[in-house]
Amino acid sequence: MFIQFILWSSFIVPWLSLFLLKKEAVRRYMPVAIFVGNFAE
Repeated sequence: MFIQFILWSSFIVPWLSLFLLKKEAVRRYMPVAIFVGNFAE
């Protein structure tokens, strides 16, 4: 059960952290994250 909690936390916490960042930082790094995410294997 604890392992499942860790797995879900590792999925949800990064998305929730987007609300804590400044909008300028999100606009600056999101295109790079999407680009790298599309080409990572």
